[in-house]
Amino acid sequence: MPKLTDLAGEALHEELGTRLKHRRVQEKLTQSDLADKAKVSRTTLTKIENGRNVGLAEFLRVADALGLLGDLDSVISMPEATPLDLLRGKKRQTARVRVRPTGGNGPGKTVRSRANNPTPPEGTFVWPEDR
Repeated sequence: MPKLTDLAGEALHEELGTRLKHRRVQEKLTQSDLADKAKVSRTTLTKIENGRNVGLAEFLRVADALGLLGDLDSVISMPEATPLDLLRGKKRQTARVRVRPTGGNGPGKTVRSRANNPTPPEGTFVWPEDR
């Protein structure tokens, strides 16, 4: 069995399709049963198993129906912080934006609250709209 990292394009699609097919057979499911469980057409499942290009949503529904999404979750995990956050040494903080009425019928004034985004340290670059 080739490593996925050694494959690209059609060869990668074919290998993924073959692996899903083997998993389906191992689970003793027919194509129709798996297609119903994944809420895709049998034709779509056949395309996936034959390495043809299909949408990511359909592929993920089939993987989920076979119980494989947990494996993807462990491989493709969400980082705790962005690289820029790590460089700054803190987690991302978002500023709240609210509109205050002007008292008349005109548009309100946008005001940025700094409750979660305190004044940056001296010498730190600040975008003009964040001042």
